[in-house]
Amino acid sequence: MAVRQDGSVWKLGYYCAEVPRLVGLDFIRFVSAGNQSYGIKRDGSLWTRGDNSSGLLGNGSSEAAIFERFVKVGSDFSEVAAREAHALALKRDGTLWAWGHNAAGELGDGSQQMRLRPVLVALRPTS
Repeated sequence: MAVRQDGSVWKLGYYCAEVPRLVGLDFIRFVSAGNQSYGIKRDGSLWTRGDNSSGLLGNGSSEAAIFERFVKVGSDFSEVAAREAHALALKRDGTLWAWGHNAAGELGDGSQQMRLRPVLVALRPTS
């Protein structure tokens, strides 16, 4: 997937034809990892789509896969990063949130419990 300067997101490959296909609008950040994609829109809302094993979409569900539509995770985000089994997102207030597979404690929330929704991991450091 790729995001153009106009905020449109285009997909080419495995789940669509060999011709690029428009899959979303108004994005400023976009990342893909494994079978999931994560995007932040201009208004700060965070959206996901793809495989939802281990709660990777962050929408509170473990429904198998949502490849044809985006689902909203939350609001007021500025950055997002992802690996195959978990995702991290930074809110505009500086707080860090994480969700997904957590068997090895990779979310950093002090547990080894899978998280189907973003959980607060860290507060913004104070100076």
